[in-house]
Amino acid sequence: MSYYTAPVLAFPWVFCRLGGRVMTTSVARVRHSVSSISNWVFKWKERLIRMYVVDNPYFPEAMTPDRLTFLRLMIGVLLWVLYFGGPAYLRTGFVIGTFFTIGAVSDLLDGPIARTRGITTVRGAFWDPAADKVLVLAVVTHYLWAEHSVLVLCIGGAEVISQGLRILALRQGYDIRANDFGKYKTTVQVIGIYAFFFGLATVGLYTLLIAFGLGLASVSSHVKERTKIF
Repeated sequence: MSYYTAPVLAFPWVFCRLGGRVMTTSVARVRHSVSSISNWVFKWKERLIRMYVVDNPYFPEAMTPDRLTFLRLMIGVLLWVLYFGGPAYLRTGFVIGTFFTIGAVSDLLDGPIARTRGITTVRGAFWDPAADKVLVLAVVTHYLWAEHSVLVLCIGGAEVISQGLRILALRQGYDIRANDFGKYKTTVQVIGIYAFFFGLATVGLYTLLIAFGLGLASVSSHVKERTKIF
């Protein structure tokens, strides 16, 4: 072996090692930046909702987080019923979009109400994402089942697995609140669904694919940390 052979053979190994470290550092920095921006947006969203909605003297005290979650769950169930046996005039984009918007607004309000009134509960932390999944899957099935049934099954399977992990975590006493990936996934899902409402089917499809990837990352992160379940 010549004097030049060893350095040449070692170069790919050194390159991969250094490249791997640089990539890991870059991903960590990007994730930290995205997390910081997300937290800033979350704080301002909470502040505005509290200021103009929850603390408004005309906002009804009877509007509790659990009731909003139950409303969202019932809307999801209603959309499933419409999909399987509802009349055609109730399965239009306008009707589905209206019901979904009501559900999305309820999801936007229940968290700030619970935190403002100091009534956050484990039951709420469990049923809130469960209601989200029922609602989102109903709408996704409406729009994608005919041409992309495999994707719908994959999204549904991931959601069922994540909820199953949540149940296991709850039994073992772990924190079951959503992590950053789970929050990003929900936001991206809503964007994708509204893209379908406005006729942007291709945008909606690829957006839901991104949301599916974020969902898998959320589940993977929870399994790794064993402290939260999506």
